[in-house]
Amino acid sequence: MNRISFKPKSLIIDQPFSTFFRIFLLFTLHLSPYLFYENVQDHFEFYPSIEFSIEEVS
Repeated sequence: MNRISFKPKSLIIDQPFSTFFRIFLLFTLHLSPYLFYENVQDHFEFYPSIEFSIEEVS
């Protein structure tokens, strides 16, 4: 009986946490180009140079 009474309490605790997680996901989706632009640029730093070198050779 103790576990059965504990499960709805955990659900009540999880409900505002899930809404906070949805808001956090929305903010990360909106801010991801600004937050991760430098990381993506550092990660794909060599691709424009490869394209430029191919254009220069051809």
